[in-house]
Amino acid sequence: MVSHLTRMRKNNVSRIIILVIILFPLIEIGQLIGLRNTTGENFHPAFASFLSGASQGHITQILLLWFLPIYFLLVISDDSIMDYLTGYRNILISKVGKKKYLLEKMITSFLVGFGVMAIALTLNVIITSVVFQGGDSMRGMEEMTFDDNTLFHFGITHKYIMAIIFIFITSFYTGLVSLLGASMSLLFLNKKLAYPATFFIWFFFILQNKSIMLLFQPFAEYGISDLLGIFIASLLTFIIIPILVYIYEARYAED
Repeated sequence: MVSHLTRMRKNNVSRIIILVIILFPLIEIGQLIGLRNTTGENFHPAFASFLSGASQGHITQILLLWFLPIYFLLVISDDSIMDYLTGYRNILISKVGKKKYLLEKMITSFLVGFGVMAIALTLNVIITSVVFQGGDSMRGMEEMTFDDNTLFHFGITHKYIMAIIFIFITSFYTGLVSLLGASMSLLFLNKKLAYPATFFIWFFFILQNKSIMLLFQPFAEYGISDLLGIFIASLLTFIIIPILVYIYEARYAED
């Protein structure tokens, strides 16, 4: 794991992409400041946070969240392909064993994905808490009522708690996407196959009528019943695929 993280830290592409991931939510703050200056609305800090999608067009959310697999494949998840191309894979497997090798690639990818996104979103909330201090506007959402939608009412009543919950959910799914990328890389050992496969699975859930993007947006009108189906289907997919890849690679695949 130390070697894996060190390689990521010294890779200029990885460092640039991590910086981009952190900057996207900060760009959103600049857009909202401009909107506040234009309309005079001072948004509630939690509502002004990145995941709420308070800005017009949601461009930064689309650029970051829709293309998550590509970012984290480049940051860390395709490391096993580099091992294979350089011949380092066989050396590592001979030292630690194939099962530990597979687990390290998967676990490290998950932790990096989770950690990078958690840092980016938490930093965003901290800054919005300062920039929009004292704000209370939620563009009228605080006056809306949705019968039997306990999730919406909980969010309106406990705005910061809602923001924290969705930061965790988004970070957790980012970790799962990074894990998925690592699994596809271990399975195919080829970027031309691993990248499209990972992106296809992710985009399949984005393009559903009830998109996986709904799981990352606090203060939306969707209730738990609306989100439960996509949550269960996506969670099972992102967990079962790495398990199957691990079993196949550990028991049946030849180096």
